[in-house]
Amino acid sequence: MKAYKKALYKGYQWLNMLIFLFFKNEKRAELFFLSGHAIASTSNHAPLFFK
Repeated sequence: MKAYKKALYKGYQWLNMLIFLFFKNEKRAELFFLSGHAIASTSNHAPLFFK
């Protein structure tokens, strides 16, 4: 299960990098990342886009 979560987190970072490049707007990408990261770290579930 831990390996699964680690893989999800790696995928999450990669996805976030794509989002960052897509927005090409640091503030917007940062806000998106922070909100997504908060959801990921406060719940036991992966972010919604992994379901």
